[in-house]
Amino acid sequence: MRQGGLHRNSQKRFYNRDYIYFLTAVTERRRPYFQEELFCELFMENLRLCKKLKKFLLYGFVIIPDHVHLMLKPDGRYNISEIMHNLKRTTSLQINYLINDDVPVINEGEDIYPRLHDEYENFSNIINNHNGKIKQYKNLFIKKHGEDIYPRLHDEYENFSNIINNHNGKIKQYKNLFIKKHGPNQSAIPGFRWQQSFHDHVIRNDKDFYKHLNYIALNCVKHRLCENEKNYRWSFLNKEFNFLIDDF
Repeated sequence: MRQGGLHRNSQKRFYNRDYIYFLTAVTERRRPYFQEELFCELFMENLRLCKKLKKFLLYGFVIIPDHVHLMLKPDGRYNISEIMHNLKRTTSLQINYLINDDVPVINEGEDIYPRLHDEYENFSNIINNHNGKIKQYKNLFIKKHGEDIYPRLHDEYENFSNIINNHNGKIKQYKNLFIKKHGPNQSAIPGFRWQQSFHDHVIRNDKDFYKHLNYIALNCVKHRLCENEKNYRWSFLNKEFNFLIDDF
């Protein structure tokens, strides 16, 4: 990842892990997909998973029927384009999976992160093969220690696998709830799409931070979704999502 560099696209994005960003993603033609509560549930599940995998701090968010706002700070090796690509892509695939059974997003025995899963499977095979050779040539060492010589890496793989399996289970639950509510294969509901790319703003200072955080908090009132922002469910102000929000 290029730190502090200029991204080579029309958006002219600046990447720096020390930056805090205000981000906006909009649905195609501003269709109000997120009027559907299950789509909001699914977005929040993907935000939770993306935060865990892509390593960023989250300070605020709101889901409006035709767009979402986020305030975050990359805290790992992923930049905002990689974070938003992951979040938008998986949300789009999974909402379309809910809408239409013909979308091959999740099949029995598969997961929705095949590339990442394959990488970890390859990694696991390499470690297992390596451990096998070590056991052949270092039998006395293995007898003495009696455990995998890469316990931390092995635990990370196991943890990742559990996270993905739990996530896939939730997506299947949402699918069942959607079918109960709307019936299978809702051809009347247009396929979910985001507008291309996303808007970003680099937070300049504390004043700018609280200005944009307040904008996120009041966005639901601005769009007449509620009279009091504290009563709106799909916002960082909802205590239900306290576990996702980091201190500034």
